Amino acid sequence: MKQGKPRVRYYDHDFYLNIEQSFIDSGKTYGCKRIAIDLLTKGIAKSSHKKILRYFKMRSISTNNHVKWKNKVAKPEKVGKYPNLLTDPENFDKYGDVFSVDITEKEFNGERYYTCGFYHIKMKKSLV
Repeated sequence: MKQGKPRVRYYDHDFYLNIEQSFIDSGKTYGCKRIAIDLLTKGIAKSSHKKILRYFKMRSISTNNHVKWKNKVAKPEKVGKYPNLLTDPENFDKYGDVFSVDITEKEFNGERYYTCGFYHIKMKKSLV
């Protein structure tokens, strides 16, 4: 413990070749635990998945089957840029006159022109 980490790490070269072969045979999708099970079923070696994980980190090996988790909370659909502030037509009386406004911008000959339309919600007709 006082000497720190050893400078040279001793490892079994044949065992690590078997790990790499099993990883390549799986299409680079097996993780450390599945490779440990695969080597055990082939009768090659009984090894801990932690030892295989250390080898993966040493060689910078990663699997190809990363799954991005999706947010499972359903978000309400947002229609338009702003939410509908006035949703109940019965409560329009306390607001007085209620209008819906649409502003459009067009460009002709290098100049900008704006058109604006008003819609009276209570009377249900356009005011332009």
